[in-house]
Amino acid sequence: MPIEDSVVIKEKVGSVFVTGEVYSQGLVEFQRGKSIRYYLNSAGGINNYGNRSNVIVVYPNGITEPWRLLRSSKVTDGSTIVVYQKANLIPFDPTEFANTTLNLLSSLITIIVLTNQL
Repeated sequence: MPIEDSVVIKEKVGSVFVTGEVYSQGLVEFQRGKSIRYYLNSAGGINNYGNRSNVIVVYPNGITEPWRLLRSSKVTDGSTIVVYQKANLIPFDPTEFANTTLNLLSSLITIIVLTNQL
């Protein structure tokens, strides 16, 4: 019995999946010609943890394209839009820095004084 090749052709799903750091993840009805911003707004918008400069579109064929704010990527039927989380950076606290530095200097001076007494 000969082995046959097969080709799977997906039906149009009529929706775009929006996921990641948005207020309401899920499927949004596909509207021809609408921008990524439209789909993000339809999902409630990017939440406080979302990184506006790290949004990608994954097309049904698997190609991934980053969203550029100045150049809008085309959204096709069956695409997935992913909003990634902001980097968890701890802001610089000058008071904490000064306190830590003074503690280190104090310990260093104490060590020097004790060493000289020996």
